[in-house]
Amino acid sequence: ATINDAFREGLLHLPFPRQKQNEYPVIQYADDMIIIMPACPTRAQIMKDVLTYCATSIGLRINFHK
Repeated sequence: ATINDAFREGLLHLPFPRQKQNEYPVIQYADDMIIIMPACPTRAQIMKDVLTYCATSIGLRINFHK
C-alpha cells in the first residue's frame, strides 16, 4: 500500500508506461519481493525511503543487498 501511495502521488513512475495502471507492479513470494522500476538513481532513492519507512513503522528490517 505504501508503494502504491507513492506511485499515486507521482513520486514513482512505472517501468513500462501503461494507461489506467492504478497499482505499481510488485512481485511477492513468501518473504521476498521483486520491484521492477526505471533505472533512475532519484527514483531508486525514493523507493528505498518508502520501503525503509514502511519496514520501520512495523518493526521489520530490509536487506537491500540481497
